Amino acid sequence: MIFVTEISSKVLTPGIEFTVFGGFFDSLCKVTFGGHDEVETEVVSFAEDYITIIVPDLPYGDYRVMIEDGSGDVTRLGFVTIGDFDSVSPYDYSRNYGNNDFEDLIEGLFPKGQLFDFENGSVWRRFILGISLSILYLWNLVRSYIKAESPFQTDNINDWERELGLPELGITPISENERRREIYRVGFSGGGCSINFYKKILKLMNLDADIYEYLYNPEKFEDVPFGNEDNPASFIMIRFKVEIDDFDYFRAGVSVAGDRVMDFDNLQVESVFNKIKQSHIKIIFTYVAPIVKYLVTDDDKYLVTNDGRRIIAAMDYPE
Repeated sequence: MIFVTEISSKVLTPGIEFTVFGGFFDSLCKVTFGGHDEVETEVVSFAEDYITIIVPDLPYGDYRVMIEDGSGDVTRLGFVTIGDFDSVSPYDYSRNYGNNDFEDLIEGLFPKGQLFDFENGSVWRRFILGISLSILYLWNLVRSYIKAESPFQTDNINDWERELGLPELGITPISENERRREIYRVGFSGGGCSINFYKKILKLMNLDADIYEYLYNPEKFEDVPFGNEDNPASFIMIRFKVEIDDFDYFRAGVSVAGDRVMDFDNLQVESVFNKIKQSHIKIIFTYVAPIVKYLVTDDDKYLVTNDGRRIIAAMDYPE
């Protein structure tokens, strides 16, 4: 049975790596995040004394984390918080100490007794105040270095992007959160040649997609026109689920002849995967729209809102 000594962080965000330290980890270990449902996540790497997984793409909140070993024994790690990217603290000691914290620390080093009077305005109080302010200055300096080294917390996003050559051609992150995730992806997430590596990048980019390998899912590639020199075993398929609000409809009076009735792509995401994939890997990008069922009256008339939108009864994606 495995044992756990510590975890890398109690505050996480989807797509980053999360490491559990302890002993007796093996290839059969499964890590799950629990709320109403148990979600198993991908294992990036493991050794005898640690296991590293990818934080799943779950709504922000508190989740119970458990590890099940090959024999079925379960070890509970307690609760972690999944939040936004900049809520992740890279080190526990990067908390923002104040001057009162250092004053209390220094006062605690002195013996107790009437000789040491630490009342407000006393000589001793002014003495430890001067020392604590000096320590506070040094602490803030150290903390600024710690913060600057982390893509989660840094205020120097422009410096990080300049150092890493970001944004890459064809990729234009807009929000600060997207820029931080790009810094983490390029500078900290490492590489890989497994499906789990691609899944990690998808979660890091907050994308809902399925990945298939021809080796394990040949039925998904039945409509792919392989060439004579193509090795099907080197193909993978990334199938993105298109949100209903992303539909681009062909409209009378707006669209023109030659426009497609419905078309999907995500050139930025495709550019990322074409850059990071191994040279022998070929990626097929597909986009699947949801199957939508609308509410209707008993005479088959659509129920619509005041602004003309149909009311959805159910929506699901095809297998």
